[in-house]
Amino acid sequence: MGRIYGFAEKFEHAVDAASAPLPSQGIKLWLAGFFRPEETYEKVEKTATLAGLAGNLLIFYFAYSLIFFLFMLVLTSSLSEGDLLSMGLQKSPDLAQAALGSLVIGPIASALSALFAFALVFISARVLGGDGTYAKQANSMSLVLCGSNILLLAFMCVAFAIFIPSFLLRDSAFVGSIVSIATLLASLPLFLMCLAILVYTIYAYYLVARKAHNISSWRAAGAIVIAAALVVLLDIALNAVLA
Repeated sequence: MGRIYGFAEKFEHAVDAASAPLPSQGIKLWLAGFFRPEETYEKVEKTATLAGLAGNLLIFYFAYSLIFFLFMLVLTSSLSEGDLLSMGLQKSPDLAQAALGSLVIGPIASALSALFAFALVFISARVLGGDGTYAKQANSMSLVLCGSNILLLAFMCVAFAIFIPSFLLRDSAFVGSIVSIATLLASLPLFLMCLAILVYTIYAYYLVARKAHNISSWRAAGAIVIAAALVVLLDIALNAVLA
């Protein structure tokens, strides 16, 4: 466990160093909320409001969607139709419609989904004896969400960049095979890092729930598990209805 904590601390320091030159204090706050959820909760709980919570999520998801949209636009413009199809992608026939969906509808829907998920945690925690407020709990959880997604987006962009050469050289049996093997080996650490980020995100949500509602570790864990189970069940039910 000591090695794991040591690696996590080094990773946090590396991210802090990389984000230090950034002019946006919001990004630094998101990363702080992700790496140090309990400490950050204490700093922002007095200023937490529902309006600020919704605004933070909308700003994040718009910026996130814009970066992803521009990245995909460059990617789809740079590769041929065959290369895109081999990657499971295709060019959008209507750029304006794609932009509307990605930059307007997408951020709003994502923000509402996050608010709903945080509400499920809040209800579960209160049922289990918590005494926190939704605004304070959800505000800190939104910081965790934003911080984790920033890191995942960065790793995803790197992974896409690593995989591009293997698609461009796939017609060359020898060189293509070597590049594909090298790509898989290079992408494995990225996959493991993304998996670690996802696992830690759940842990950070647990820390926020425990801190915000002043409940025991078991009750905080129970609130997260119940909320996650409800999200899964609702997703299954929604897919069944729409199928």
